[in-house]
Amino acid sequence: MMIYSITFAVENRAESEWIAYMKEIHIPQILKSDLVTSYHFTKVLSDETTDRAYNLQLHYPTRSHLEQYIAELDQEIQSRLQQQFNGKLGSFCTFLEQV
Repeated sequence: MMIYSITFAVENRAESEWIAYMKEIHIPQILKSDLVTSYHFTKVLSDETTDRAYNLQLHYPTRSHLEQYIAELDQEIQSRLQQQFNGKLGSFCTFLEQV
């Protein structure tokens, strides 16, 4: 199994709107591809009062499924998210393989 892990830093003032967008629009758009077998959407626990951090892990059955998602859909879906929350969030991605 391959995991595409995306960690987001979200400005406090945009947090509730962003969570709703992720649950109602962003994640369902990703799941429409039928390439993702499951996902986890979690909050990163921290005592800091800076921006809130969240993590989205998308699970793919094979590396080719992940590569297909990246090649065909990722840029468009991530661009929509960035446009919706322009300047209110940042993110970085990590690719993981279950051992």
